[in-house]
Amino acid sequence: MSKKLEVIEYVFVHLDGVLLDNIYRHILEAMVKKWGGKYTAEVENNAFAQSKEHITSFLNNHFHLALSSDEVLKIYYEERAKVEKKFVINKKRGILKFLKLMHFLDLKVLGYGGAGMEYFSTHMSKYSHFFSDEKYIRTNTMRPGVKEIIKEVYNLKYKQALFIDETNTVALVAKKHKVPFIGIPSLKTGFQKKEMVKSNVKYLIRSLDEIDYSLLKKIDKEAKENLIWYHKGE
Repeated sequence: MSKKLEVIEYVFVHLDGVLLDNIYRHILEAMVKKWGGKYTAEVENNAFAQSKEHITSFLNNHFHLALSSDEVLKIYYEERAKVEKKFVINKKRGILKFLKLMHFLDLKVLGYGGAGMEYFSTHMSKYSHFFSDEKYIRTNTMRPGVKEIIKEVYNLKYKQALFIDETNTVALVAKKHKVPFIGIPSLKTGFQKKEMVKSNVKYLIRSLDEIDYSLLKKIDKEAKENLIWYHKGE
């Protein structure tokens, strides 16, 4: 029996939070603290995987600021520089096993995220030969990027693409278009796991090393039968 999947052809994996430690939450928390505010699920949901325009507008209104978008971004980059000095950006557990499985199944795998290509190259150079095509897609101008990547960049059917992400914003877009999705939210910090549970994300795991052939085969079968976001009782 063939090990190849029937429907899914591309696997898109978020760089920050799935392949690498996500420092964005630390940056956002530092900004909120600077403004004397409270870090909440609402803040996360309006800042994770959102456009710069949406984020700066939300932060201005939510924290009653009187800053231009450029001023908000200036503060962001200042705090990012501090966080990058403070934290070691580690690779997530299970990357090599996951990428070897993608290669074995002849699936095309690409990273994506808001950071520049140089960020991907710096941290993922050891594994770059496992990635397909351009290896990494920057989504800073097409947030969160699910629809755009599938339709505008690759011209695929929604069910042909599996997205793996740690943010509920991406999960909601995947749900809207019935895109195969695996959530790997942080279990220790933040609100994304609770938000994904509320969104009825079916496949929530702790790390990439939980992804095996049987799980992918199950998701592929559900994608083929248009049941990928179906839950018993719904």
